[in-house]
Amino acid sequence: MHQSNISRKYLSFLIGSIFALVILVLADLLTRVYLVYRDLELIEIQHVYRPDAIREHEERLGEFGILPPTPLQYVEERVALFNWRPFSGREYSESSTERLSITPLFARPIGIVQAKLKVGGKVIFDVSYTMDNFGRRIIPGENNKNNVERFLILLGDSHIFGEGIEDNETLSYFLGKNNPSVRVYNYGIRGLIPGQTLDWLKIIKGPPEISEKRGTVLYFWADYLIHRNMLTLAEASWSSRRPYYFEREDGEIVAEKRICDAWPTWSLLAKAYSKSALLRFFGFNWPKDPKAEDYEFMAKLIAQLKREAIRLGADQFYVVFRPLYSDLRFKVIPFLEKAGIHYIDYGDLPLWNMVKGNAQIPFDNHMTGEANEAFAREISRLRFLFEDSRESY
Repeated sequence: MHQSNISRKYLSFLIGSIFALVILVLADLLTRVYLVYRDLELIEIQHVYRPDAIREHEERLGEFGILPPTPLQYVEERVALFNWRPFSGREYSESSTERLSITPLFARPIGIVQAKLKVGGKVIFDVSYTMDNFGRRIIPGENNKNNVERFLILLGDSHIFGEGIEDNETLSYFLGKNNPSVRVYNYGIRGLIPGQTLDWLKIIKGPPEISEKRGTVLYFWADYLIHRNMLTLAEASWSSRRPYYFEREDGEIVAEKRICDAWPTWSLLAKAYSKSALLRFFGFNWPKDPKAEDYEFMAKLIAQLKREAIRLGADQFYVVFRPLYSDLRFKVIPFLEKAGIHYIDYGDLPLWNMVKGNAQIPFDNHMTGEANEAFAREISRLRFLFEDSRESY
């Protein structure tokens, strides 16, 4: 009799578990159907600023930070209407190409890469990425500069690389065009795990990769980079084959395994998360907020980037807080200052109001060529970035 009761309890538990699983699957399926077929009509009023009236000087904040003043009063209002179907048939394709090994776990494409994104049968972008023999994106016109003594190195993720746009639409292209006295190098990495930039800088010996003996290095911050270090579910869901970086006993930040090998169970959970429309619809992610040790790790990584930049001849190194993706900057700034890192804060720059078209590629969210041109114009106002440093660094 006692054994029969136990069997009934196990059977009830099994039936209940199956029922709960069926309910979750149905809820996920209904959420997916809803997201595919709904239309979101968002009416957004944009205050448009006159670019020439934005700023003519910089304002220093404390010892480390530079915060350019915000733009002046807007001169017109524009209403934009958006129709968005976020789950409708996203298709991304990319041509294969030869790859250059930076480390055993990190490689860069060289040659021409053809990338195409379609959403709901509509082509969003169909572009070519031209890569040089060092794995950097080629910047049209930079090789034609003569008698240039300074470099400008851009470090960052796919926004700096120029995802979804042509070679002559990247931020590096417009900075090179606006500043003929420096040679610009694009070290942006698509799908960047922050430690990869450090690995890349470590192998640069100077000429012929970088011919100039002094210059400026800019590291472009985005909040999700710290989330990638934290291995949140959302970030780990696509990056499990990327290197896993940690701080060694001697303080060096290194990678010895891929994320999927260092955190196999978490990687499987992240893949399951990526398949769930229900979890994504409600914005579930874990861990949600960075802790003090996450900011400290990021500051240590950036300090090691600065060390490598100085080795290459940089007399100026700045973290640049980008518009659109820098809400966490006020939490990381104290850690940067403690590490002696200078920064430039463009986090409040209303970039989407400074272009006639879109600041971000629809259905993709990377910056458009027009947005890069406007951002480059703002950075170019900081003339000290393109001149020899007058202060000890």
